[in-house]
Amino acid sequence: MKTNMEAALELLDLGWSVIPCKPDTKRPRIKWRQYQDTVPTCEEVEKWWTDYPDDPIALITGALSGVVVVDCDNEEALHAAFDACMKSPFRVKTRRGHHLYF
Repeated sequence: MKTNMEAALELLDLGWSVIPCKPDTKRPRIKWRQYQDTVPTCEEVEKWWTDYPDDPIALITGALSGVVVVDCDNEEALHAAFDACMKSPFRVKTRRGHHLYF
């Protein structure tokens, strides 16, 4: 099983901007706005997950990463997304519904 650092570095290799989140929250561990325009360095990612190895990975979506996420907060929203032909190859179950990644 990969560590969070290994997974974060793999996502970084894809060109995705990633940052650590505080566990059990959606709150970023660090100031994140600069990472909407600049991908973090390997050294930054390694430091973050050395300091906070259990922190989950947050993906900065948008133009820099080229990733868009549709948040479906319930089954009705998920079915509406499917009815609108939003077929995502990658879907994550959340507490209230699903995230569809494009």
